Amino acid sequence: MNAAESAVPMFSRFFDDAATFPPGLAPLEVAIADALARRGTAAATTVGPSVIKLEDVVEAQQIAQRLGASAADPLPLSIVVPAGSFDAALAAADAAGPQWRLAAIELKVPDHETPGWQEEIR
Repeated sequence: MNAAESAVPMFSRFFDDAATFPPGLAPLEVAIADALARRGTAAATTVGPSVIKLEDVVEAQQIAQRLGASAADPLPLSIVVPAGSFDAALAAADAAGPQWRLAAIELKVPDHETPGWQEEIR
């Protein structure tokens, strides 16, 4: 086993696919096309869910469907939500359609110096 092969289990799903966030800022369609193209490659085992903002989930579903994403092999999805939006994230995950499988909900909190942000997540 070479170094690249032994590194794969150690880094299984280690990297989230946050292509639409800084520094990449890829358009949503490019990010989804890349996630689909990565399937079956060596990189596929190291990259985890596509990280998508709550407000982009419906568009992501439409793009995934148009690009041929399959309900038989759904893309893993992590939805980024502001505090207090857990129910909205679950509803968005349901609306995302069978081309997506909810893997995580990530809480976007304000800067740690913003007063009162901890109360928003309770």
